[in-house]
Formats: sequence, structure tokens, C-alpha cells
Amino acid sequence: SKHIELFSDNQASKHHSHLEEHRPDKLSLSTLQPIANPKWAECKVLGKNILIRSYASACVCDDEYLSSITRLYIYGGLQILTGILSDFHRINLNPSNGKFEWHEVPLKAGSLTPGPRAKHSMVHYKRKIYLFGGISSSTEYSNKMFCYDIASQNWQELHPKN
Repeated sequence: SKHIELFSDNQASKHHSHLEEHRPDKLSLSTLQPIANPKWAECKVLGKNILIRSYASACVCDDEYLSSITRLYIYGGLQILTGILSDFHRINLNPSNGKFEWHEVPLKAGSLTPGPRAKHSMVHYKRKIYLFGGISSSTEYSNKMFCYDIASQNWQELHPKN
């Protein structure tokens, strides 16, 4: 099986007293190869990379209709210089041309979004992505749940019953 991990070579965590001097470093996407002696290999991102971040959520989605497409979706997170993010991106994990490119996830015009979010959870189930909880500011914690329908490109807030 494949394992996917996002990491960064963010130096800010090593120098807490110098956060204001921190400059974002690269974000690397690596996959563990399913071989006898697995090893990490960096997946070089073509074009513009997404902002470096921590406390983001990610999930992997296999497209049930296009069996050759497996995508990693990333929502929000905390960026030291920018604050809590509300961006939504995806990257094809098995591109036919071998080039990894980030794309902003398409949203239907006027679609509700979860807004700025960090320290939240996200999971994929049956062509939908579910996002739960997190923080939207340094003092605002959330237990809201949202659902992104991949087919309709639309977010909706869910109201689970007790």
C-alpha cells in the first residue's frame, strides 16, 4: 500500500524567538514506494507551489469514475506570516506526464465555504469530502461540519442530529 506524508523544512519551529524573520520554505510531497526496500522520493512540483502551512487537513480521493486519478486535497491551515488560511487545493498523485501540479479546487459560484480553518479534520467518503471542527481564529473554536461534493463542486454546512 502507499503512504503519503506532507512535510516542510520549516525552520521556524527550531527558532521560536525569531518567527518574525521566518521566510516560507518549500512544501514537499513524498510518497512511500510499495517495493521490498521502500524509500522516500520527492515529488517535484511544477509551477507555483502552495503556501507552506501547519495544522492543515488533507485527504486522498480515488476517483471512482476515472480509475487512473488519485488526488490529494488540502484545506486551510496556519501560515506564520498570513494567519489561518481558507484555501482549498488538490494535486494529482499519479500524473500521466510525471509532473505534479497544485490546482485550486473548483467551487460553484456563490458556494458557501468553511472559511478560515486550522487544526481541523477532513475525510473522503463516496465522492464527498467531510471537514469537521478546528479553529477559525486564535479564540474561536468550532464543532461545525461541512461537506464538499466533488461532482457538484459545492460546500454545504451539515447539521448532525444528536
